[in-house]
Amino acid sequence: MLSLLDAKRIASYLGLQVSSYAEMTGGLISKTFLLTDSHARRYVLRLNAEYGFDYEKDEFVAKTFSSHLPLGQVRDRGIYKGVHFCLSHFIEGTADENMTAEVLPAFLDMLVSIASQTLPKNTTGFGTLDAQGNGQYASWRDVLTSPYQWRDVDTWEMLYQTTFLDRCFGERIRNKLAECTGDTQNYRFLQHGDFFLENLLFQGGRVEGVLDWGNALYGDFLYDLVHSAERYPDFPLVDMGIDVYRAKGFDLTALDERIFALKLYSLLHKASFFAEVGNRARYDEVVAKGEGLLS
Repeated sequence: MLSLLDAKRIASYLGLQVSSYAEMTGGLISKTFLLTDSHARRYVLRLNAEYGFDYEKDEFVAKTFSSHLPLGQVRDRGIYKGVHFCLSHFIEGTADENMTAEVLPAFLDMLVSIASQTLPKNTTGFGTLDAQGNGQYASWRDVLTSPYQWRDVDTWEMLYQTTFLDRCFGERIRNKLAECTGDTQNYRFLQHGDFFLENLLFQGGRVEGVLDWGNALYGDFLYDLVHSAERYPDFPLVDMGIDVYRAKGFDLTALDERIFALKLYSLLHKASFFAEVGNRARYDEVVAKGEGLLS
């Protein structure tokens, strides 16, 4: 179990003169601390005892897109005595817990800003990024129909055998995706992958920071919109987002088919995640929605 002692050891290893530490809440993957140094500069230190590839993606995204997106620059990243760490510059702002009419315009604007980024010419592929900014699949359809998204085959098998993740449900979604994505185009846009309010920092009605790019991917620009809409049912986010994309001239060909496929894909992702963390209530909600789409 990582603790403040680990944060202090890594701060010392990095040569930081820290005057105060404060543990930050909300992270599901990392133990996170706010550090203030002797010059009153603030940093965010994230720790993970198992892996650090999310931090590698954060660093790639920050270096590549920070001139056009509000991203925290990574100051240091590495591993020390078995603990993966990432030290980033602190961004002022607050994360809203609930979607409101006040934050909605900025939320939609940032969706479009992310999708509008020019991708580096030296990157290839679709789907989840690696540390060099390359997608892991040859086409967007391969991403949607891959039987082993987000996890390797052994992890999927472990989830099926040791959690309440239902193998039949997963296979039915995968079979439907294979059936309905035959004419899928190779859309290749930057997507955050977890575009939820807890990963956005707001200040003065603007998004001042977009955090945690560990699930960043290249694919259909509708991905983030569809993936986030289920979380905020009080607003017709998909319809509102489509209106914004239409006004910006994005390609909305085969819109209904794309949304349907993305809903299935997103639900399988969420079902596996909630099974992995043991949240049966949220898992059951996701499965019920999936069954509704499959019926």
